[in-house]
Amino acid sequence: MAIKLGVIMQKKRMSKLDKKPSFNKTNVGRVLPGGSLIVTDTNKVLCDYPAFTKKGNGWSIIHKKNSNSLTVKVDESCTASSFRVSNGEYYKDGTGDDDELLLYYPYGSESYQKLIYSAYYDPVSMAFSGSITSVGGMKLIKTSEDGVISGIKFHFTGPKDFSKTFTTDENGEIPLSGLAPGTYTITEESMDRYVPNQSKTITIASNQSTSVAFHNTLKKFRVNVTKQDYEKGHAQGDAKLGGAVYGLYKGDELIAQYTTDSNGSFTTDYFVCGTDWTVREISPSEGYLLNDTVYRVGADPRDYNIEYNNAPDMTVMEQVIKGKISIIKHTDDGETQIETPEKGAEFQIYLKSSGSFVNADKGERDTIVCDQDGFASTKLLPYGVYTVHQTKGWDGREKITDFDVFINTDGKTYKFLINNKNFESYLKVVKLDKETGNESHTKVLLLKSTIATTIELQCSTPTLK
Repeated sequence: MAIKLGVIMQKKRMSKLDKKPSFNKTNVGRVLPGGSLIVTDTNKVLCDYPAFTKKGNGWSIIHKKNSNSLTVKVDESCTASSFRVSNGEYYKDGTGDDDELLLYYPYGSESYQKLIYSAYYDPVSMAFSGSITSVGGMKLIKTSEDGVISGIKFHFTGPKDFSKTFTTDENGEIPLSGLAPGTYTITEESMDRYVPNQSKTITIASNQSTSVAFHNTLKKFRVNVTKQDYEKGHAQGDAKLGGAVYGLYKGDELIAQYTTDSNGSFTTDYFVCGTDWTVREISPSEGYLLNDTVYRVGADPRDYNIEYNNAPDMTVMEQVIKGKISIIKHTDDGETQIETPEKGAEFQIYLKSSGSFVNADKGERDTIVCDQDGFASTKLLPYGVYTVHQTKGWDGREKITDFDVFINTDGKTYKFLINNKNFESYLKVVKLDKETGNESHTKVLLLKSTIATTIELQCSTPTLK
């Protein structure tokens, strides 16, 4: 039984002795500089070859003892186009030591006797080759409007599932070498402050170097600002929306100043987008209070994708200056040193520039009537020059001549005490002769009096002779 088993083993071993690796006389593949390739023998006879390391011009082939695979390594600086192992360089190890006993006869359980001793010494070599792909190189050059060029990330994709991200150096460059020939796509990592760059495609050729440039352009904004009256939307009284000075601030730094036009508007220049831009009033226009509100500009770069952008229009509200006019009306000139309130005296007060009470806006006119103390006051009237016109008073009392009041201080009441003396006049009396109709030369004495008092006349007629 043992002899039969030994013969079977011998036949099996003999059938493998002249078998060569499965990759014998083939091109085992292509390797890039800086890369490696593992070649596996599916015939499982490579393990019968000795360990070896073969070196060429920038490449090496390494086989370890008892292994059915070998490794091809190519240096990054390799300029060779191929690697190979030729016939006659490496042979299978001989078989013929004591461990290769083929036939034996056992004595007992632990000893045996050699019957046949055989070995196979015909040289069995192998040959194979492979290709080394010639490579190229490239340089990415980065420039930027704001001068920031280092630390910018770019993603590269290319042949053989090439996919890597590289970062620009302090010079704004990404130099690459050892790239397999083919087409590469380069995409810049998006940054909020810049206009997005389109991906670029380049072709790498063997033993050549090329370059590609990317320039970053900052996103910019401008904004239109319109000043409006808080209550009416348009200017009130003699106030003006034009002439207000506003500042455009970045953080707390004043960057630019603008003055509203006659419509209460201005448009800024273009500035680099950011989240800390604000508009603040520096000095108000005529007739308005200073608005200390800080208005944020919608200039977040994340909201835009192109270089020049119009931020959302801004409306800034303004409060007009307002004041009152009050009157105390008396009916005498103070000669008696006892003041008499003129209850019921009526006044029309209107914006002078409107031309009349009727033409004045309802908010820019008022009618007031004196109470029992002779006092009357208007509502709050917007900034401007107002005419005070008395429309009613006591009989026989003078009406005050129209006068103007300039409301230019917010919250102020402009007070006036008015005294009117009694109305006095002279009356000319002409006496006519009843028969002739001629003017008589009778003397008439006219006494000055008030209208409300009976006029006393004294006449002297000449005596006829």
